[in-house]
Amino acid sequence: MFGLQNNARGRTRSHPPNYTARPLVPNLRRIETVPGAGHFVQMQEPDRVNTAILEFLDGI
Repeated sequence: MFGLQNNARGRTRSHPPNYTARPLVPNLRRIETVPGAGHFVQMQEPDRVNTAILEFLDGI
């Protein structure tokens, strides 16, 4: 999960980090973006994070 308001590196992104994550994580299933969240997605959108984790676990 990636918060689009993540400015941990001093900038806000308007797109997911597909271009950097995919080559580094060959078995990456998906990247989910959270528009209103920043660096601490799990604290800012806990219900959304929990739902995504449960969906992931159901799929393995």
